[in-house]
Amino acid sequence: PSAKVIMATIPPLGGSFAVNNALRVEPFNTQVVRAVHAQFAASHPGQVYLVDNYAALAPSDISADGVHPGSLGHQK
Repeated sequence: PSAKVIMATIPPLGGSFAVNNALRVEPFNTQVVRAVHAQFAASHPGQVYLVDNYAALAPSDISADGVHPGSLGHQK
């Protein structure tokens, strides 16, 4: 009952994967945010947190593999 839960959005994809941001990543992230705010946070206040990687990072912060944060992304 005292556990803290941290949920995170998927960061924006870069390179050839960037086309998936609008089609897959953004809709998924919308559902994560809704779940945290509407369901989990309301029933477990102070125990569920959201890390919004998508808002915090830009495609230029993603490494050459198009998926993982690069050095700029890690600095943020």
